[in-house]
Amino acid sequence: MNSRPTQPRVRNIKVAEVVADALRTRILTGDLADGELLPKQGVLLSELGASRESLRQALQILETEGLVRVRRGNIGGVEVHRPSIDTAAYMVALVLESAGTTLDDIAQTLLHLEPECAGLCAARPDRLETVVPYLREAQERVKRGVDDVAIYASAARLFHRELALRCGSQSLSTLTSTMESIFATHEAVFIERTRDSPQLPGIEHRRKSLKRHERLIDVISAGDVAQAKRVARSHLIEGQGHALRDIGGELIRVSTLRGWELSGSGTTHSVART
Repeated sequence: MNSRPTQPRVRNIKVAEVVADALRTRILTGDLADGELLPKQGVLLSELGASRESLRQALQILETEGLVRVRRGNIGGVEVHRPSIDTAAYMVALVLESAGTTLDDIAQTLLHLEPECAGLCAARPDRLETVVPYLREAQERVKRGVDDVAIYASAARLFHRELALRCGSQSLSTLTSTMESIFATHEAVFIERTRDSPQLPGIEHRRKSLKRHERLIDVISAGDVAQAKRVARSHLIEGQGHALRDIGGELIRVSTLRGWELSGSGTTHSVART
């Protein structure tokens, strides 16, 4: 008895998904800018050839993905939100929290990733234009905040973010910045709740870290890849130590990232196109 070959099953793609794909592409390619409002409903219906119900479902899909936000009221509309490092950090933190991941684990991962970013920065032939000026600008912000531990920590976070963003590898940059965002946000909450505690590093520690930053900038400027990796690693070990001693065993919590964002303390960054 001859058997008929099994035909592959074709998923029934809903019109709403097709509409969501079209709008998603426009957002991700920059055709729709961050913060921009989508065209009015009538314009979208005409452009996309969709029904009101399909468009509504498509917007729900994009809102779930964090790519749009529906604003209601007198100034209502659908606002575009291009994906950012902090958006990625939130989604990754969901996975890490479900796996019972601790802050120690994030710190160890960063010890592998960030020195590689430093090495790639030093290896860039155009580093004096694409890397060093941005690190020096970030370093100036760190210097201005050295007298206040919370301000200093926030500025130092941006320094490390620039180091990752300027390495020239989009995938490594995104991965490192995402992990750094998770670690730094938990560390910032720890600093806030223990701000007046002697367990926090004093100003001498912060000044020492400033010198580490300067050293890192110098070796990157000189194109010394091996030294850039060594300095970045030793600086991370020293800088993470204070927080890890007290909260290293704590679990990653998405609520920490969300709470920090809602408080207005978080800073959203897109990946630099280098």
